[in-house]
Amino acid sequence: MERGIIPPPTNHDELRKLALSLGLKEDSDERDDFFTVANVSSGRIPQEIMSDEEVLPHLPVLLRTIHGQKLTEDKLRSLIEIIKKE
Repeated sequence: MERGIIPPPTNHDELRKLALSLGLKEDSDERDDFFTVANVSSGRIPQEIMSDEEVLPHLPVLLRTIHGQKLTEDKLRSLIEIIKKE
């Protein structure tokens, strides 16, 4: 998985077990990032984004912005924070 040879599991319980075995603490930024990267790597929008009623309506704008220009990781995180605040 680390080298991109095999995809991460799509099953939430399997991801949770992997996070636990990696020592990622519940409710930590590292664990959240782990789940986000696993979802995105599988071509899925992370569940926390899909279930966030404040963010979901802004998702098309975010995706168009990303598609139209290459954003750095920092700029993407900043954009997500701005969307969450609105």
